[in-house]
Amino acid sequence: MTRERINPETLKQNRNRAGLSQQGLADVSGVSKKTIARIEAGKSSANTNTVRRLAEALDAKPEELSGQSGLDEREKRLSGFRTLKAPIHDNTELAFQMVEKHYGIPPRTQVVLAPLLAAILAEGSLAWRRQKLEVAEEAADTLMGADYGHRLFVVGGGSAKEGVGAEWESLEQRDVFGEKVMECAADDMGVDPEPTDPFTEYLRHLARQFGTERINVLQEHMTDEIDLWGTSAQFGAWSSLSYSINPEELDRLTGGDFWAGMALKRGHVKISDIPEDLLDDDASDKRIEWLGNKIPQDERDEIQARADEIYASF
Repeated sequence: MTRERINPETLKQNRNRAGLSQQGLADVSGVSKKTIARIEAGKSSANTNTVRRLAEALDAKPEELSGQSGLDEREKRLSGFRTLKAPIHDNTELAFQMVEKHYGIPPRTQVVLAPLLAAILAEGSLAWRRQKLEVAEEAADTLMGADYGHRLFVVGGGSAKEGVGAEWESLEQRDVFGEKVMECAADDMGVDPEPTDPFTEYLRHLARQFGTERINVLQEHMTDEIDLWGTSAQFGAWSSLSYSINPEELDRLTGGDFWAGMALKRGHVKISDIPEDLLDDDASDKRIEWLGNKIPQDERDEIQARADEIYASF
């Protein structure tokens, strides 16, 4: 299980502020006094579950126990930290939660891993394209050398060779999203290509190869296939995708109920907040009601008013 860093002094300050001894915190959180003592002494880290239990017992957020959330920007820079200020789609936040739920990787660690994973995927996609291109190049040479008493195959082979050349140039420039190939098709070859990119195809290839149903990757223009829990990523003029992490599980948790889904999408409740006794299929009705009740009435009224306004315009 992933290990997390807890700032010993921050944990101690939060415990004292709550008026708890180490044994008192142990009783409330279910974490042993020995573990708490070792963390406060700086002799031990903690797994994700321990961090969550301590944070809940102290009415704090897990990231607050790292001691970084209370620092101002200057103190963070001096400590070697930066605050990312990029808004993300609500479904992206749900994707963070689903990854944590199924693989035990907390959101902060996912963010830290993002550049490494992006680089690995980019290099993997380039290698994948090189392998496919070698096969295409051999096929183009075969067409160019075909002798059937006419030149139809040669003409087709010539176009194929032109495409192969554009793809090799794209690979040499590490054009991960294949935009230069699309530009060549549109400008030099006179072809009007469908919006697509090889990076998305590579990600879909990986998802199929692993045989998992928890990862869904789609080309963004395939709007009829994008599910309720999909979040989109735009790379460039030709490049975009939509993905979702285990949408079937999210459908199961919300039972297809609009308000239950909005409670998760808008962050009124996290998946990890759902009580254990409500997670079973037998407790579906109670779980849906519990989720829906997390939306404040004023926000519920606002959402309903907007929906009514949209319907009235048709």
